[in-house]
Amino acid sequence: MAGAKGAKRPLATGSRATKARRRSAYVMKPEYLAEIERMRLMDDDFMSKCLENAPECIELILQIILGKKDLKVIKSQTEYPIKSLQGRGVRFDVFARDSEGKEYDIEIQRANKGAEPKRARYNSALMDANALKSSDDFGTSSPRTT
Repeated sequence: MAGAKGAKRPLATGSRATKARRRSAYVMKPEYLAEIERMRLMDDDFMSKCLENAPECIELILQIILGKKDLKVIKSQTEYPIKSLQGRGVRFDVFARDSEGKEYDIEIQRANKGAEPKRARYNSALMDANALKSSDDFGTSSPRTT
């Protein structure tokens, strides 16, 4: 019954009460806030999530690191796995390909532990092995940066 005595009217979407309810729905528990405060963009999981579906951010990072302001990323993927039939596979934190076909493996490291040159060489080797087809000449492979 519209207009009946005691019937509650729906609040307008722009009312103060509605806005206050929306704000209170986003109040976080203190333990969540403490966890977020400890995160840094250089944390592997946090960085991967921040860069997920964000090729423009990956493009900016590569432009800054490599000093190439004209670099354009046309494809990117976080948590990109490459399997190896003969040994250990890898999971790149971020994989990207630019407009010239050059491929990039971005690994997020806060500490030197695990950042040995042999690891970068292994990652590059797997990128090469998966990019070259059996009939390809070695000179036709696109350049890669790890």
